[in-house]
Amino acid sequence: MHPVHVSAETIPSINLDHGHIPVGVAAIQLLSTKYDFRYGVTLYSNPANTVNIWIGRAGVTADTNAVTGGFPIVPGASITIPISEMVNLYAISTVAAQDLAWIGV
Repeated sequence: MHPVHVSAETIPSINLDHGHIPVGVAAIQLLSTKYDFRYGVTLYSNPANTVNIWIGRAGVTADTNAVTGGFPIVPGASITIPISEMVNLYAISTVAAQDLAWIGV
């Protein structure tokens, strides 16, 4: 039997950033600062949240509208989006003070 070698690509930690964003009933831009993420960003809805957080572009709404309705993240769930920066991502909810954690690499 031949040994299996597994390698993982690493990136400088300078490309890593993270934070929490309070999401409420008005759509907010997730970040106004551009970052240069290599692999994208993961968004995580705190399990203590009481309702979904909806993700989309400017004008996103917290519903299933065919044009403006966002992508729902239920409490305790996450999504990874392979983008280099978050300036074009917005979030909204139907209840104030929902916590959205993020990490980008």
